[in-house]
Amino acid sequence: MGSKKFAAIIAGVLIISVALGGLGYFVAKLPELRAYNMAQQEQERLENMVHSGTVISVAENELTLKLAGEQKKDEIQKIKVTDYTSIQEGMTFLKEPGEKLDLTQYVQPGNLVQALVEDGEALVLHFQQIDTPHD
Repeated sequence: MGSKKFAAIIAGVLIISVALGGLGYFVAKLPELRAYNMAQQEQERLENMVHSGTVISVAENELTLKLAGEQKKDEIQKIKVTDYTSIQEGMTFLKEPGEKLDLTQYVQPGNLVQALVEDGEALVLHFQQIDTPHD
């Protein structure tokens, strides 16, 4: 009889251990894995939104870029600039969201541009002038 009772106690302890381990997985590990996967997806989304390249042409509210970078090298893309786009030249903000700005007054073909683009529209636009050698 003593061995049956001992076996029952051991089985009970094993069942409780497995239950607590499973609970620990669902309470701690699973949410951690979900958060990690969500962070990975968001990182990929942001990486796909970043566009860098050289300006080919400029309109009042649109740029045509020759993209640079490993995935998009030499691809040509048009990027619209809206009233909600933040525009920065170097360290200086030229336009905050909600203001209007004529890009042709600031951006020229040959400028280097980095933009955060969603659905063809720039959320943020940063550019810098290319230094030309002086004669």
